[in-house]
Amino acid sequence: MNWLVTIDLIDIWNKYPSDEITDGDKFLEVRDEVVKRLRAKKDEIEKFPSVSMFEFDSIIDCLEITEDMDEFNDYWSQLYDWADDHGVWIATMFTGLVQK
Repeated sequence: MNWLVTIDLIDIWNKYPSDEITDGDKFLEVRDEVVKRLRAKKDEIEKFPSVSMFEFDSIIDCLEITEDMDEFNDYWSQLYDWADDHGVWIATMFTGLVQK
């Protein structure tokens, strides 16, 4: 697949290994950084008319108010499905193929 946009979150995932993220302050820190990074890509993503920005915004709004990892992971799964459907690659681990 030719990706329209890449959202690079590799540094966040490297800084906060999943087994260290709990539902406390570290979770809130990770959640806020992820949401900030996703919102920063909005202008780039919305340049493509085939992309549903309403759905993207709705998922990000929901991610932003999650209170624990289970809730976050539910919306994260929705985001991944949305990204696959719209040609947006969310990079969370180094594969040597990160497109900037």
